[in-house]
Amino acid sequence: IQLRQIQMEKELQAQADAHEAALKKERDERDAEEKKAEIKARLTAYYRKHNPEKLDTVDQILKLFDGRIGVLNEKLKKKYGSGFLPEGAPINQVSNQTKSFFMSVNQSINVTKKHVAASVKERRKKSA
Repeated sequence: IQLRQIQMEKELQAQADAHEAALKKERDERDAEEKKAEIKARLTAYYRKHNPEKLDTVDQILKLFDGRIGVLNEKLKKKYGSGFLPEGAPINQVSNQTKSFFMSVNQSINVTKKHVAASVKERRKKSA
């Protein structure tokens, strides 16, 4: 009975870990898509103001500078006198709302871990 219980606990933990990994992957993909959309919107607005002839090439430019948005921003600063990213803001800056959300999620996870640990300890005492 004890071995079966331990095996079930391991299976449940593996399922919980797999679920958490899947949720994290979904969040990361969604965040990446949102970031790409934001950068595209900024670059489109920038070219609308500074060089409207380039509007048709925004997607090509983003593909060319994929992963190097900071380099693109610096090149545009040199060419037009200003970049399309906000001054002083790191490229990968996380908003305060996002930070607050992650802090609450982490806190919730820690509380859940404590409850699970207490529950496992209690079950082990009962089975011993």
